[in-house]
Amino acid sequence: SHLHYLVGNEIQAKRDLDAAIELEPKSSGLYYDRGVLHHHTKEYYLALRDFCEAVNLAQATGDDNLIDAAEHYFIEILEKMRSAE
Repeated sequence: SHLHYLVGNEIQAKRDLDAAIELEPKSSGLYYDRGVLHHHTKEYYLALRDFCEAVNLAQATGDDNLIDAAEHYFIEILEKMRSAE
């Protein structure tokens, strides 16, 4: 999915991430990656949903780096949404 994303094929990247999440529904990294993709495509509500799930899963495994990265996106998205009002 990263290759598709890098070449600008967001639709295929999303399909790949959706399929991967179906296979590994407890993977915080996959939800985080899909959140980043949604952020890139300006689908902010979907991004927030995926970042929330990523944080919930990461808390269970103690992945503080992923939690910090997701929080960075949370803040950025909320600021963008606030300025768009």
